[in-house]
Amino acid sequence: PRLGAGRAGPGDGALPTALTFPSQGPATLRSGWEPDGTLFAIKAGHSWNHNHADTGSFILHHRGRTLLSDSGHSSYSTSEYDGYYRQSVAHNVVTVDGKAEPPSDLYDGSHFPGKIDHLIDTPGFRYLWADATGPTSRYFQRNFRNILWVGDTILVLDDLRAWTIGQYEWLLHYQGTAKREGQVVRIADEGAEVDVRPLFPQPLPDGGLPTDYPEAMRMVEHQGLKDAEPKTQIPYIGFQPTELREREKIMVAIQPRTPGKAPDRIDRLEGLNWIGVRLTGAERTTEIYMNLLADGRIRHRNANATLAGYETDAYILALSWPAGAQRGAAPDQVFVANGSYLRRDGRVVVDSLSKMFAHLDLRAGALALPAQPVLTPRFACRGPLRLAGAATALDCKDGTATLVRREAR
Repeated sequence: PRLGAGRAGPGDGALPTALTFPSQGPATLRSGWEPDGTLFAIKAGHSWNHNHADTGSFILHHRGRTLLSDSGHSSYSTSEYDGYYRQSVAHNVVTVDGKAEPPSDLYDGSHFPGKIDHLIDTPGFRYLWADATGPTSRYFQRNFRNILWVGDTILVLDDLRAWTIGQYEWLLHYQGTAKREGQVVRIADEGAEVDVRPLFPQPLPDGGLPTDYPEAMRMVEHQGLKDAEPKTQIPYIGFQPTELREREKIMVAIQPRTPGKAPDRIDRLEGLNWIGVRLTGAERTTEIYMNLLADGRIRHRNANATLAGYETDAYILALSWPAGAQRGAAPDQVFVANGSYLRRDGRVVVDSLSKMFAHLDLRAGALALPAQPVLTPRFACRGPLRLAGAATALDCKDGTATLVRREAR
């Protein structure tokens, strides 16, 4: 299959730490190639024949164990193979009223495949976009899964819209044990651990009874089947928003645990027409904002919003500072997803006539910009700006660097 590669990790023989497989649909993101590292993989491709109804499903492998898992399979001759293992509920996807991909797609195929796109892989920041709408379009008008791996935290941000009002559920299959600790669910297996924490639309209640917090996210336990043992039941869990809606945003933080190292602190942020999160780690503080006006709900008007004092039309905005930097200081790293401009107090940070996905590191003078054939954007700079994969750097003139990209003829 065709490959799309991210950067190569230092000292690992130039093996890439991120790969997409556009012709098949999966993507992998790695912390590195060390044996006790972290691997996150997600799929959003074709649904037919030997495939499962798993568009948008992901797994997490950490410290030698697959903690967040796929349900697996059984022999083709068992009724459970079609009846459970190949179904959407056997995978880490979002359902509405218990449905995602129609079971008939496994035999008839889906005319509209899923898609993985916009991979960005830089030191300390990764992003990719998984579109699961096609195979789930019988029930979903919009089924986008945004993955942001910032520092040691992986954020899964689902942008959802169903055809009718219904009950959304964020499914999580795992290996080992799952223990609820306040607003966090800790998955553990043979010394490897990962914390899973719902953030939006609401976190889990921090204590008391579910009836004490009717607005909080609900955690529900289901019974599935063990890999290759279709007669053995095992539990899996789901996170359910309490309100039935047509349109929903679900954000969940996944934090693989490293012995002796505290996880990043997570703070929920919320304002008019946006939701967000602040991640505070030992080395950096990063704020991530989702512009709710940019989710397709408006027409004929741009999704102009003010996020953290910045004017932008970006779908997602991330701003990052070194640890200890003052909150009012200008960030030295910026990410925009599906945005054409970013400015503050009249100062341009990103400017383009066409919307794009880009990560700008002002301190390192580095720019990551997934392939787009025709583009002429401007970026703030402090010196020459190196475009990932390009042979030469962009000149910085009067604090601005311009990239001219033209489609090859």
